[in-house]
Amino acid sequence: MFYKLSNAGLRMASLGIKMLFMLYMGKYLGLYDLGTYGLVAAIVALSIPLLGMQLEYVISREIIGENDEHQAILLKDELIFYMSNYGFLIFGCIILWPVLADSFDSSIIIYTLILCILEGISTLATATLTSLQRPIIGNIVFFIRSSLWVIPVVILGLIDETYRNVDIIFQFWIGGALLSLVFAAFILKYLPWIKAFQAKTDWRRILKNVKKALPLWGAAVCLAGATYLDRFVVESFLDREFVGIISFYSAFIVAIAALTGSSVFSFSYPRMIALHKDGNHAELYALTKSTTIQAGIWALGLSLIIGLFIPVLGEMIGRPEFATYKAVFYIMLLGVVIRTTTQSLQFLSYAQHDDWVVWTGNLVFLLSSLCSALILIPLLGFIGAGYSAIISALCLSLWRLYYMKPEPAAPA
Repeated sequence: MFYKLSNAGLRMASLGIKMLFMLYMGKYLGLYDLGTYGLVAAIVALSIPLLGMQLEYVISREIIGENDEHQAILLKDELIFYMSNYGFLIFGCIILWPVLADSFDSSIIIYTLILCILEGISTLATATLTSLQRPIIGNIVFFIRSSLWVIPVVILGLIDETYRNVDIIFQFWIGGALLSLVFAAFILKYLPWIKAFQAKTDWRRILKNVKKALPLWGAAVCLAGATYLDRFVVESFLDREFVGIISFYSAFIVAIAALTGSSVFSFSYPRMIALHKDGNHAELYALTKSTTIQAGIWALGLSLIIGLFIPVLGEMIGRPEFATYKAVFYIMLLGVVIRTTTQSLQFLSYAQHDDWVVWTGNLVFLLSSLCSALILIPLLGFIGAGYSAIISALCLSLWRLYYMKPEPAAPA
């Protein structure tokens, strides 16, 4: 129980700090800088599954039960694969530098590139430590890279206004990611790394594991794309200030989904897996129904509270724009309520080993989100981003409902 509470506490603390940080940026950064932060955060979030290819999920299974030397060799090969992909990223940035420089300052491009690499490797470290049965240590690594660095940024910004800029934020973010890697390296120093790097890299095994990870990779990339690509559509058809507004709104949308997940799904989905294994279909579907109701209540309750709070808060922190475009926020809130309520059906498919329903559902989510944003934002303006959110949520939920297996009939 202590370990579960510690893990949950670290995750919740990280989420709470990030929410306060978003309020801090909403007050002290201009909307343009807030939009820049939102775009960089989106690129980093997309790069983690895109370049890592979810290989850590496959390797995590392989290292369990192996001796220290074999674990080190597997992790070394995985790290080399990651660094190879980041080499392609660096090469791509050099080739596309003139295009990127039209939208971002050179310093922002460099910050983004460094953050993509550090965040990806730190994510790998978190997954590795969890697989090595050190989940609390893994969550500490996550906390350091995602939230610990926020505290000095906010303190310095409150003391001295010269620290209230996006460059300082990115510099401290890089520092937090580096610190998380130093901490992880210290914990993993017991592994025989010298022997591991002396061993030849087994590219055949790496490619075999990549093939295994492809469904997970597709699901993760689609989900990340559906979550963040609307910011780039807003940037293309409106301007950076509107990206700042939607980034602010999206932070609270993500918080609602995360809080519902930690409060409802984290307790129910392990039971759903166990019930399917035991062949207890009646109880499995009863649990799915009750989880759906609980998730809907949680998501709706949080949305009502946040929906009433954010526009008022916008006025209080001197950002009336957050209240001016509250209709967009309310529509986005309705979208997160719809897709979070039906997420229990995704866990049902997962428990029943229908993984293809999960990753194709994420593909539907991505395509409906991107296509509706590309059509509605140029046509309707910023309100189109809200309509896009609810259309994609409906498409995803209908997909989940359509492919939900019927409950087996009770024996006569």
